Amino acid sequence: MSNLNASVTESYRAGAYTLDKVHLFTNLNNPEQYIDLTNVCQSFIIKESIYSMGITLEFFVYDSRGLLEAFKIMGNEKINVILSRRDVVSKEKKEYDLNLRIGKIDSYSRQKETMQAFKLTCVSDYVYHNNLIALTKPFSDSVGKSITDICKNNLNINEGNLEIAKDTGSVTGVYPRLKPLSAIKWLLKNITDNKTPFFFYERISDNKLVLESYKTMIDKNVYDEYTYEPYFDVPLIEKDLYELERKRISAMSSDLDVSQLESIADGCYGSTLHTLDIATKSYKTVEYNYNRDVKLNDNDPLSDNMKLLDTPIKEFTKGKNFFISQNSLAYGNDLNNYNNVISSGYLDSHSYLKNLNTLTINVTINGDFDLKLGNKIHVSINRAGSDAKEIAVDKYFTGNYIITAIEHSFKERYKMNLTLKKDSFEDSIDDIIKIQDRAKEV
Repeated sequence: MSNLNASVTESYRAGAYTLDKVHLFTNLNNPEQYIDLTNVCQSFIIKESIYSMGITLEFFVYDSRGLLEAFKIMGNEKINVILSRRDVVSKEKKEYDLNLRIGKIDSYSRQKETMQAFKLTCVSDYVYHNNLIALTKPFSDSVGKSITDICKNNLNINEGNLEIAKDTGSVTGVYPRLKPLSAIKWLLKNITDNKTPFFFYERISDNKLVLESYKTMIDKNVYDEYTYEPYFDVPLIEKDLYELERKRISAMSSDLDVSQLESIADGCYGSTLHTLDIATKSYKTVEYNYNRDVKLNDNDPLSDNMKLLDTPIKEFTKGKNFFISQNSLAYGNDLNNYNNVISSGYLDSHSYLKNLNTLTINVTINGDFDLKLGNKIHVSINRAGSDAKEIAVDKYFTGNYIITAIEHSFKERYKMNLTLKKDSFEDSIDDIIKIQDRAKEV
């Protein structure tokens, strides 16, 4: 399944890789007690997402040695997987070094009398730790510090594997009997960066657990530009061929799922926050109207020309309502208690989060060990129907995107299936081609 015997020429091709190691450690907890599965694995799939607090790895084992019986594999064993390639230019070794635990054994079958097959689904080590604990202790610090403490003290994560944003604001409260990862998700509701939400996720490129804001993602430099076009010239120089293959989109699809009906109901463009303070017996409402300071491309997905009941859509604020109970005096004069800090910024943050779903596309590219989850990239999509003589770009799909999920597929070659999302467009949505002849077919 891997390019273990790739020729020198083949190693210059994008998507080449080497499977260096697959070691499964038995429950004797002895570092020398492992099963070498390197030569009996086929088709690795690794999944990561900014919406997921852990990665998964799936692969099939084809076994003629009776591994399940001999080593009593029960589904919590540690496993180390290393995949790599040599950089074409620098010759530096790039690798994914994953230390996981088996989370599930399934899809068992007998290919023939002497051969059995089964699938192993592996998860991040701390996902197991998460299921052992419920947090009930108080906290009073910056949200970033509280999340760091949970990772280090409760999930047993090395601080060197954490990349936690510092400027997250302070919150005081008590964890209401939550598992550690649920507590982190609970804390994320209360923090914003320039009114944008935060994401907490794990990425395989450097084995980091990351806390970063949507604004930080948008402010990143564009990692690279990727092109989807049916016609291109193949260069003869190997390094040029590698760059062409690395930045070429081989497949593109989208569910589109563009629905202003759902967006309005979801609070993308307007919403209302209702707060009831049980300490002061006061009830307040705060309204939000769409206003975008931070976005991936220049033009909003909303226009004042988009109207319902002869009123611009963003003027409606009652379609989505949030209800929050507060206790401003729970900690005396400390106004940073968990519920009290939820304010109008929550509505902006929710809008940013939902507007990231404005347009989602799925693209397939050759594997790139330097490409990271959460990167900003530019995608150029040719217009449907364009030919080799026409340089035509589809401005609806073309633009800057955030990589929100990656499915790494290791088979004959290494492919990346990217889920890309954007909240805005390169062209104004008011820039509509005028219909000159209504009888003319499109």
